[in-house]
Amino acid sequence: MIYVKITMDKDLINSSGKVEKKKPFLIRILSMFIPIANPDYEDKIDLVSDWLLEFETESSTPNREIGLSLQNKVLMKMPHKNNYGYWCDNNLIYKDFKKSFTTTVINKTLFDDKWKELDKN
Repeated sequence: MIYVKITMDKDLINSSGKVEKKKPFLIRILSMFIPIANPDYEDKIDLVSDWLLEFETESSTPNREIGLSLQNKVLMKMPHKNNYGYWCDNNLIYKDFKKSFTTTVINKTLFDDKWKELDKN
């Protein structure tokens, strides 16, 4: 397994932790009619500052993902319950993430500790 942390563009996140960028109008309209893939977390995805991702190999898509706030608090984990996943729901592989984002390799223990953290709250 490969575990990485990807950091979102901090310039888009304001002091309240909310991402400034609005979703395009068409996406907002479509989301009113298309079922939401992550019903428990849809309103929190814009608050994510960093993502922790688990990959099987360099050629695989993410297996599990954890969204962290600016304060390093776990906001979401997916797939979990009714939530399919934000990054798990695409065709990007590990190498795509390395090309497109600032990535840091992390260890399994850190990932697993954060995965369990949401259940404690």
